[in-house]
Formats: sequence, C-alpha cells, structure tokens
Amino acid sequence: MLRPAAFFVATIASAIVLAGTRKRGFRMGWALVWALSTLAALPVVFPVYLIYCLFFAKARASGTSASNELAASSALNEPVPTAQNRRTIGFRFLLPLTYLLVVCTAGAVFFYRNWHSVDSHLARANTARLMSKPEMTIAEYRQALAIEDNPHTHNLLGMELAQLGRWQEALVEFQAAEKGREPDPVLAYNLGAGLEVSGQMAEADAVFYKFLESPFCAALPIDSKCIDAKRRVTSQREKVLR
Repeated sequence: MLRPAAFFVATIASAIVLAGTRKRGFRMGWALVWALSTLAALPVVFPVYLIYCLFFAKARASGTSASNELAASSALNEPVPTAQNRRTIGFRFLLPLTYLLVVCTAGAVFFYRNWHSVDSHLARANTARLMSKPEMTIAEYRQALAIEDNPHTHNLLGMELAQLGRWQEALVEFQAAEKGREPDPVLAYNLGAGLEVSGQMAEADAVFYKFLESPFCAALPIDSKCIDAKRRVTSQREKVLR
C-alpha cells in the first residue's frame, strides 16, 4: 500500500512543479521535463526545484525592484484584466489539473492491474503464510491459479492444505503439480502421503518407491522424509505378505 501512496504524493508534487515552472516562464517542453523528473525521482528533483524557487527567484526579484516600485506608483491606473489574460490564467491552472488527472488515472489503472496479478497474489500468499494465516494463504494461491495454471503454485497450495489435514483437496493439487512436471523432489513424498490417506495404498506404495529411488534420498545425510517413506513402504509390504 505504500507504493500507491508514494506514487500519488509524487504525482501531486509533479503537478505543482509543472504549474510553478509554467508560471515562471518555462517553455512547455522544459516544464514537462521538470514535472516528469519530479514524478520519477521526487526526493532528488523536488528539493532542487525548491532551491531554485528560494534563491534564483529572489535574485530575479531583487534585480527588478526598481521597475516594481514604478509599477506600484501607478497601481491605481492599472487596467482591468482582459479576456485574453483571464484565458491565460485559466490555462495555467487547467494544464496542471489535466496533467494530474491523466497521471493519476494511469497510475490507478497500473496499480489495480498489478494488485490482481499473479505475482501480487503469490507475494500476499507468502506474507500470509509467514503470519500464520493459512486460510488467507490458500485463498491467495487459488486466485493466482485462477489467473495462471502453474504446477509450482499447485504444489504450494497442496502443502498448505496438507498442513490443515485437508488431504483430499491437497491430493488434487499434488496430482496437478505432478502432471505439470513440478521439479520439487518432495512432491513425490507428499503425493504418496495423500494417496495413502485416501486409501489408494498400491498407488501410494509405487510413488513412495519412486521417491526413495530419487537423487533426493540418495544424498547424505538422509532426509527424515526418506526414512518415513521407507518405513511406509516396508509396512505396506508386510501387510501384503500377511
């Protein structure tokens, strides 16, 4: 939420710079350069603009003090602003407002689409997982899968469901991850556990055996999952022999 807030603050500052530079006689091209530079690098450009306003504008004002005194003496005879002058002043305010509206609209569209992207859903799912919010984690994974059918996301969702004991749902996700060729070596173990819970003992035995033959279980030190898979295979074979 900080990124959209920072963007809209930078947009307002950028519009202020655009209005200020136009008021000080900058050409449209240079005024837009200042405005867009402020939008892109607010902490750098905006202080430079403020320094310009404080020092260079004062120097220009002091250089024209004599003419200002002459203008003040004839203030009573100053003509009423013409329609052209009023249009110029109106345009000076209309341009920054139009710029502000266009940039804010573009930013809102960008952040809306980014909020509903796959990466954003996965990022929020990871945050929810770290905060021990499994239901929110599962919901974010499902929304990510609704946008993009990804085997790794299926695997992550399956593990979250398995931790909650929702093995029937987890098994569906593990099977989808295997079908999509998810490279996670532990997937075979999780898939075997899901098949075993669902009562598909022969299929679970085959998957556990495949897991034991994988390079993951051949590495040292032996992982606890490999030991558990071997125990399950041995136990199942003893039941068959009986």
